[in-house]
Order: sequence, then C-alpha cells, then structure tokens
Amino acid sequence: MKRFLIDFRPAIVSPLPGGIVPDTTGMWGHFGLAQQVNAALPNSLTTLASQNTLIGLAPVQLISARLMIDGAQGGAVTLRSPSGPAIISFMGNSVATDGTFASRVRVLNSTTQTITVAGSTGVITRGTMTIADAAYRDFLVQPGSASTVVITNLGGGTT
Repeated sequence: MKRFLIDFRPAIVSPLPGGIVPDTTGMWGHFGLAQQVNAALPNSLTTLASQNTLIGLAPVQLISARLMIDGAQGGAVTLRSPSGPAIISFMGNSVATDGTFASRVRVLNSTTQTITVAGSTGVITRGTMTIADAAYRDFLVQPGSASTVVITNLGGGTT
C-alpha cells in the first residue's frame, strides 16, 4: 500500500525528482505545466453564502473555476475581485504575465438580486459584468502584466 501511495499521487500530476530545481529557463515548460495542472485539479463548485451587498473575494474563490453566490441580500450585490497582484501571486510563479495565460471562471447567481462583478486595484474589467438572478456568467481571468489582471466577460445563460 505504501508503494502504491508513493507511485500514485492524486494531487500531484508530475512530481519533481530529487535534486532538480526549477529555474527561469524551465519554468515555462514542464515545470510550469505541472504547477498549473496541479493547481487546476480541484475543480469543484465553491458556494459563497452571504447576506452582504458588498462581497470581497479571496484569490482562491475567484480562481475556483465555479463560484455560486447565495444569500438573501436586501438589494443589488457587488462582487469585488481581489487585487491584481494577489490574483497573480495565487496563480503561481510560472504563470505568463504577458496576456497569453488565462483561467476561466463561472459565477452562478442563486440570490434573488442582481450581482455586479467589480475590479479592485490592478484589475481591469471588460464587457458586461452584471449577472441576473438565476443566471450564470463566464469570465476569463488573464494576467496582462506583473501587476495587472484583465477579467473579460465570455457570456452567460440561465440556470
């Protein structure tokens, strides 16, 4: 059983052999791929229940792939993103910050209010950022520089 656990690591797609240290040359190749695939494995639905009309997200919530907002707010809800540097830091040190890497996230609205996604410091939003009740919207989260992230609307639908 111990040998099975050593060989089969469900949370690690490609472990680094002992003595190998990733450098700037290798970080865009195998090491970068391994880091990003390992980070993308937990692709579960994250539910954020809140009664607040202003909800601040942590980087892990924004990059969770699927985020459901739930609650009984008294009015329209603003969903504020983390700062650009915080998002990039959470994505990992091998992420290209020249606009060629992107992470997709789906935000589901299960409240009875409209949700508006708003950017923080270092975050640029593009397209429609409003999500109607009982609807979803897909976004592309894309590092555009070392300190700037662009969140772009990809479209949406009803749940």
